[in-house]
Amino acid sequence: MDRSVFKNKSTSIDCYLDLQQKTLFNALDNLSPELKNLFPMASLIDPLSDTADFDSILKLFRNFTAEQRRLGIMMHLWRQWEQAEFRAILPLYYVERNFIATPEEQEAIEAQFGTLTPDEAKMFEKNHGISDRIGFGDFRLESNFVPYNTDTFALRVGGFLTIPTAVAFSKGINGTTFRDCLEQPNLDLQALFDLAFKDDDLVDPSVSSGEQEALKEELIGDICKNKNGFLLGAVDRLNAVLVETSLGNRGHLGIGGIIRSKTSLRSLLDDYEWTDRINWNNRLSVEYLTPANETRFYIKRNSIEDFNSRDFNSDDEEVQDENLAFIEQEIVDKFYPYAIKTRVKPGPILRWFSRWCVNGDVWDLTLGSDIWIQAGESLKLKCVDPELFAKLDICNASNSLAYQFKSVASFGFKVLRPEYAFFFNINAEGTSWNKNIGDDWAVSLNLEANF
Repeated sequence: MDRSVFKNKSTSIDCYLDLQQKTLFNALDNLSPELKNLFPMASLIDPLSDTADFDSILKLFRNFTAEQRRLGIMMHLWRQWEQAEFRAILPLYYVERNFIATPEEQEAIEAQFGTLTPDEAKMFEKNHGISDRIGFGDFRLESNFVPYNTDTFALRVGGFLTIPTAVAFSKGINGTTFRDCLEQPNLDLQALFDLAFKDDDLVDPSVSSGEQEALKEELIGDICKNKNGFLLGAVDRLNAVLVETSLGNRGHLGIGGIIRSKTSLRSLLDDYEWTDRINWNNRLSVEYLTPANETRFYIKRNSIEDFNSRDFNSDDEEVQDENLAFIEQEIVDKFYPYAIKTRVKPGPILRWFSRWCVNGDVWDLTLGSDIWIQAGESLKLKCVDPELFAKLDICNASNSLAYQFKSVASFGFKVLRPEYAFFFNINAEGTSWNKNIGDDWAVSLNLEANF
């Protein structure tokens, strides 16, 4: 999947993050002198109001997206009787997900911020840009029986379970994981001011190079180290939201019903013998995913009343300390969404897989479509402070209605014998229409031996 969908059909990250920041810039333009007095230098705040500079910088990142690759095998056990059949399916695969920019965008960013050495670029990608893992996905059990069968039409009805068995054998093979530390960090602005700022100098000449490096590591971080520094930590929190992925349904048990049908073209064109070789096959299923606990991320909404209720012009040191702590927390909440255990109730999934199959003595050809629809979900937060709960943006943390329409094709070779049957298929599929789910394509190889 070369571009992820962040909202509706948009694949650019600027529909997910407010990189234009009009609200922030307006607030900075109207920032009262009393609030600015919290900072030791006017030059620390005033440049932030220069929206032209910030807009040109943030514009470099607006087309960023996430891409994903999966490679693996699907193990399939099938047992058939005269009127019934049983299937067991288990995937084993490697998944890698990362943010991506075009070469032109990368060149523009390097021109703005400088170029990393090859070793630094490799370490940055591994520590702050890629999430990957390998392991088993969820286990599927399915059974059905034949309530109706004729020479030209067969109907199968049954049910299935999707058991949450997803487990990763290894993580961080070519990247890292971002959900091992999800606490809100601390930001000590006073310590940074004491170290870096004096009078009107951006960096105090008396500060040693070692102290300057400590300041840089505290504020920004070291790209060769993982989860270090406030700004790189904010990047990792975004990675935890958008890049870290699961091998299964995130712990949800699936219970579903299924209808399969096979209609021969001979039912419509009885005069032609070759119509026995063309069938219209359908698989229609509805799956209910049971509620389960997940870690979800929530933005804390800013409140103008919280700012207006504070006396930023006070000479009281205790009040000044409280005001500075308030600003520090607001900055942390701006860059670090809250990670909260949430009871998630996913919406039901409707899937319709329809295909025309041309069956030869040796070769098979299939053309069809795969339609997938999932309703919106509901969330119930657990163990959250009521004051914080009132300020969380819960609505935008839940997934809404999503759908995907794919075109599918398959070309196969088979060997049929009285004692066994062997099938070899190459399958391909690509997304034609979609909303709130990625625009992906896939190629697979199917090997099947029936005894």
